[in-house]
Parts: sequence; C-alpha cells; structure tokens
Amino acid sequence: MRIFKKRRSCLQWAGAFRNFRDLCETQYRRAVQANEEYIPLKGDNINEAALTEHMPAINTYTGTGSRLPDIRDLMKGPTATHDAGLLLSSLYSLQYANEEMEMMLTEFRERYKTYKNDYYTHLYELVRLHDELNGYVKGKHLNEAAGKWVDGYFKIFADWMRKGADKAADVLQQAVITPLLALNKNSPGTPFIHLTTENALQCSSAYSSMHTLDTQFRNRLQHYTRLYRKALRFLKVLAPHMEMPLLRENRQPIFVYALMFVLLATPFALYFCNRPTPAQLPVVEADTVPPQPDPKLARLHAAPVVYGLDVSKYQGNLLEKITDFDSIYFVICKATEGLTMRDGTFAANWEMLGRTNVLRGAYHFFISSDDPERQAAFFLQTAMGAGQTDIPLIIDVEAGSLKDSIPADSLQRRLLACLSYLERQHGRKPILYTNLSFANVYLRNEVFAAFPLWLAEYSGKPKPVLPVAWQKTGHTFWQKSASYVIDAETTDYDVFNGSGAELLEFIRADSLP
Repeated sequence: MRIFKKRRSCLQWAGAFRNFRDLCETQYRRAVQANEEYIPLKGDNINEAALTEHMPAINTYTGTGSRLPDIRDLMKGPTATHDAGLLLSSLYSLQYANEEMEMMLTEFRERYKTYKNDYYTHLYELVRLHDELNGYVKGKHLNEAAGKWVDGYFKIFADWMRKGADKAADVLQQAVITPLLALNKNSPGTPFIHLTTENALQCSSAYSSMHTLDTQFRNRLQHYTRLYRKALRFLKVLAPHMEMPLLRENRQPIFVYALMFVLLATPFALYFCNRPTPAQLPVVEADTVPPQPDPKLARLHAAPVVYGLDVSKYQGNLLEKITDFDSIYFVICKATEGLTMRDGTFAANWEMLGRTNVLRGAYHFFISSDDPERQAAFFLQTAMGAGQTDIPLIIDVEAGSLKDSIPADSLQRRLLACLSYLERQHGRKPILYTNLSFANVYLRNEVFAAFPLWLAEYSGKPKPVLPVAWQKTGHTFWQKSASYVIDAETTDYDVFNGSGAELLEFIRADSLP
C-alpha cells in the first residue's frame, strides 16, 4: 500500500514540519525564560513581547487555514480524512494554549495594575494621615490611651523608614499594614483610628488580590511551559520520520506500514497526554432493575467532614487530571464575569462533574460598574443546567469587583439587586463569596447575613474569623487556602461548615417552595 502520492507533496510537508518544530522549540525556550525571570508580586516585570512574538506564526500552522499542507492530499484509502484529522488535532491544542496565554497576559496586567493602584492609593493615604497626625499632636497633651496609640503609630513608620523605606508591597504589608491593624485592634475607636483601619484593610484586600492573581498566573505559566515541553518531545521523535518519504519510492511495504504507525500513534500520545480521558459514562441498567439510590448523595450523607475545591480557567484542565475524587465532595466552577465573559473551562467542567460522585456549583464574578440584573441574567443563562441537587448559585464580590470609585452603600444596593434577581428567577437563595477585609469595609449591612456566606479567610485558625455582618449567622463554606496543590496545579481549598448530611439538608432547604 502506498501512503504518499507525490514526492513534491512530501517535500512540502517535511519542510513545513521542520519550520513548525523550530518555532515550537523557540517558544519553549521563551516560556522557560519567562518562568526563570518572573518575580512574584512584581506584575510589571513580564517580558510579554518575547513570550507572544512567535504565537501568531505557530497558530498559522495549527488553526484553520494551516500552512501545513493538507495531509489528506498525501494519504490514500477510505479512512484518510479520519486519520488526517486525528493526526492534526494534537497540534490544535497549542493554538488553544497560545490564545489562553494571550488572554491571561492581558487580563493579568489589567487586573494587577488595578490592585496595585488600589494598594498604593490607600498606602499613601496612611502616610498622609501620619503627617497630618504629626502636626496635630504637637504641643498637645493626650490621655494615656490616645498617647499610647499615637506613639505606636509613629513607631511603625519610623521602624519602616529606619530599615530603608522599601516600597515593595510585600515589605510594606509586613512592616506597616499588619502591625497597624494589630495596633488598632486594641485601641479606642476614634474617627481617626477608624480611618486608618479602613485604609489598612483596603491595602490588605488589594495585597491579597495581588497575591492570588500572582499565584494563578505563575501556575498558568508553568502549565504552558509543560505543554510545549511535551509537544517538543513528541515532535523531535517524529522529526526523523518526516524525511522517510524522500527516499526511494520502492521501499518494502513493511517500512511504509511502520511510517504509518509512527505518524498516527505519536500525535495520539501527544493528544492524550494533555487531554486526559474523562471518567467513563455510568452504565444504564435495564428497565427491570429497581432504581438505585443516587451514589453521589449516599456517599455525601456518610461524610463527617466535607472538603471541596473551586476552579476556573486559570487551573486549566485540572479536573481532568484528578483520577480519584475520594477525598473531594464538591467542586465549584467559575461560570461568568461581568456582562460578557464566560469562563472557557466551565462547560467542560460542568458536564464532566455531572458524571462523577461529587456535588457541583457555579459562581459569577461580580463587577460593580455593570448592570446588576443583566449580570444575574447572563449568569443564569450560562449556568442554566444548575438543578435542585446542585449547590446554589454563587456571587463572588471582592476588591477586583470594584472597577470604579464607588461608595459602600452604592455597591451594596447593586449587589443586593443582583442577589435578589437570582433568587426570584432561580427559586433558590444564592450564596455570597467574599473575604474578611472586603466584607468588613463594604458589606457591613446585616441584610447580607440573610445570604449564606462562602468566606475566603486564610488565618490558619481552627475556625475562620467572621465578618461583622455574619457574626450571628456564621459561615456556610470556608475557603481555607488559596494554594492547595493537586498534580502540580494550585487551586483553592474549601470546607463546608458541617457534615455531609447537613450539606444535603442545606441544599434541600435552600429550594424555595
């Protein structure tokens, strides 16, 4: 059997393949360099131009209208089209990786700039308050409590300046913000102290957002590098065989069969290394077999402690890599953000989780400047498959949600409009995700305590420190860590406040009559 029809086509394919392989090798070196040069919490040091320079050229080989010759013209037989599709499909994953990385770079830089500006705006306000206080207390006699606080406030800044006044966010957080919050915790509640506390909390919230974004980007960059490393290994194995058709045309059939095997088997290996096969579908029993209890609910009911994860596109195809969900009882996936952004991994994650023995949930990242009811409608449209046995829909609001300068009361009205719309349209009370510092500044109104709280709080204590508004009602879910590692990917680690049976009761009770 002859695989290749024309010598000229073979030459064209081999030349294009060599160019593509060289581009991938260069891109891998650029990705390695970006990993080595990247400095945490300094989001403006990424050499974005070097990392993206060759992406367009690589995409011309992998996408629609590829510069690689149509391999169907080089192959014979009734299955040529099918075999060619399998051979080239592995290349498309590189295009998807490039597109995701370009999107991540743009989004990372914009969001990091927002958090950084927010951090230093409030930091400089604390410095201004320091100077204002210095002029105010000169020549005045203060009572013991006030004098002690003033001395402590000045000492924090004096120690920082004595050590060089380093303006890096991690240094400022440790030398100024953390000691200031500790000082104010046990100090008299004067308006001036409240003002310094509010600015310090804003700094902490922005710093936490920078740290989380930094971790997500670093993990994504490492995943991107691994993908190109794997691709390059297979391309190097395949490279010698691309010259075989240029040899004499009367080779023995056994050699031709061997070439066919190499061409088809190698891309299969590349494809499945990066896209693990999902769990097999459950077997449908015959009609005569009595209905069995839902194994997902039975497994959860017996759990004394309920752990889970939350994921978004920044963890890539993490769920496909998890082969054992024995210790995980729920997974919450990002679905949408604002009015138009859908998470690229949500549809696949949602469908896959429906075939596992874990509960699933979906969340929307709230943007303060966008219409709240339109955001809720967009979220509902995307997560329309969420049912009564899934975790109620979730709204995520934090420092990154503030796209404009907005007073706390305005944010609360917009957020409440979004939550109320979801509750009316979906028939279930949504969950509210936030962190401690943000909630204590922007969500102090007790009306929000009517919504179950999913709290991000990383103190490491046996129980989380609760925001003011939820002191009486408590939390429902607790995000204990933002750096839980699974298969070299970092994700968030969550726990339900109760047993598995109590989680089932919460889900059932949440459904409105």
